[in-house]
Amino acid sequence: MSQWLDKIRYHLRLQTAVTRLIYILLGTFILSQLMRIISYDVYQQFIYYFALYRLEVRPYNVWRFLTYAFIHADIIHLLINCLMLYFFSRLFTTFFTERQLLQVFIAGSVFAGLFYESIAFLMDWKGHVIGASGGITSVLLLVAAFRPFMNVRLLLMGNVSLYWIAIVFVLFDLLQLPYSNVGGHVTHLGGAVFGLLAGWYLRHKSFPSIRYRFTSKSKLKKISTKPSKISFEKMKQEDATQRRIDEILDKISKSGYDSLSQEDKEFLFRQK
Repeated sequence: MSQWLDKIRYHLRLQTAVTRLIYILLGTFILSQLMRIISYDVYQQFIYYFALYRLEVRPYNVWRFLTYAFIHADIIHLLINCLMLYFFSRLFTTFFTERQLLQVFIAGSVFAGLFYESIAFLMDWKGHVIGASGGITSVLLLVAAFRPFMNVRLLLMGNVSLYWIAIVFVLFDLLQLPYSNVGGHVTHLGGAVFGLLAGWYLRHKSFPSIRYRFTSKSKLKKISTKPSKISFEKMKQEDATQRRIDEILDKISKSGYDSLSQEDKEFLFRQK
């Protein structure tokens, strides 16, 4: 038994953060379905404690603003969310790290949960909401707001600007609101709001220096007031690196990630 556990731990260490997140979603789904098979009452209690409702329903169970994102109703619901998470994560990690993706997914899920419960309280909705699509929508909309003119190659459609993909996702949820799964669509819109706000902030307020603030590796540094040849050369090198990064990002925005040379991709990867 211990050997199997060691193999599982070793396998997980080799995987990306996104793959590990997908494993967690899959594991939670299997656990919930086992509960449903063994006892539907137990499953109902599980949903009651960990899904979204309205603000006045269990107001002190604040963990539900995150736990709802790891529960899925059926296998189709899970597969769609996993596929979207995989695709959008590739766009996100063009500019940011996987650790930052997890931070956006968690923060976006919490914001979308609060957004839904606030609307549900005002509209007196009775249903519950589960699923990771609110946080996943945050990932997509952040990248779309950060680099709206980045080209994405779609099957049968060719290159499409990222902002058009984001618009289609938001319009779909808006148009479906009167018909079905109102709670799910409202949660998606909450994730979209978070992603747009975060992406707009990164693009207009702190970019390009945000690359260094956004990463967990950044630390405060002491700056000497005495100029020196070494510090001057270092500043020149950092400026050249920054210009190279900006040129690569502009190339991605105009022609897509696939247009980069192998040298450009390796250089961009080293900056993460």
